[in-house]
Amino acid sequence: MAEFGFPLVQTDLRFVIKSYLDKKGIVINCFKDNLPGYEFIKSFLRRHKELTTRFCSSIKRVRAAIDKTVINEYFDHLEVSVKDVSPENIWNYDETNLSDNPGTVNVICKKSIKYVEEIMNSSKTSTSVMLCGNAVGELLPPDVVYRAGNLWTTWTEGGLVGCHYDRTKHGWFDGATFEDWSRVLLLPRLNKQQGMKLVIGGNLSTHIIPEILQQCEENNIRFVCLPPSSIHLTQPLDVAYFAPMK
Repeated sequence: MAEFGFPLVQTDLRFVIKSYLDKKGIVINCFKDNLPGYEFIKSFLRRHKELTTRFCSSIKRVRAAIDKTVINEYFDHLEVSVKDVSPENIWNYDETNLSDNPGTVNVICKKSIKYVEEIMNSSKTSTSVMLCGNAVGELLPPDVVYRAGNLWTTWTEGGLVGCHYDRTKHGWFDGATFEDWSRVLLLPRLNKQQGMKLVIGGNLSTHIIPEILQQCEENNIRFVCLPPSSIHLTQPLDVAYFAPMK
């Protein structure tokens, strides 16, 4: 990850280890909720001499705004990655969050009105949607994640054919829901294709699932991570799909 410009901090490593233990069904009693502490990370780094900790170079304000150098470097890497990969094998995924609360807007009213209110039913809940499509326009069925403790069957009625549903307490995709989406929708479709497959997406730590990455390697699937803080420019689905929709 560091070689590709996305180094992990110690917190990321702790959650990767927790995800691995949970999937293997291993419970470490000295870990709180199976999440190792920072002392374990220190001893882990001491045991693995090929790893070390270093200060990461700070990104200047002009770089944080995504300058020409960052964009050019990304497309240079992308050019190498997509070489000899057919368009139908180039996939892009992205998640977005939707709310039924439209917020507040300026309206016209009399100055004498003390409270200006609009009658509208909204729950202010957040719902996330994962979409994935390839370079020839094929879209996988969406994956919908509700903000709830339980998933009610009535919430899965009337959706698109093949749509997959899940829920989290915060309404966002986490490691478990991302892995579920990969197993149910992404990998079954890509495994039917011949040749090298390429998947372009964000660099969130919740997308670092060892078992999924291993399956991708076994099935000739490569990942390309977008530059940090650049999705408003470099994420195709965000630029061409989500922004106009919203």
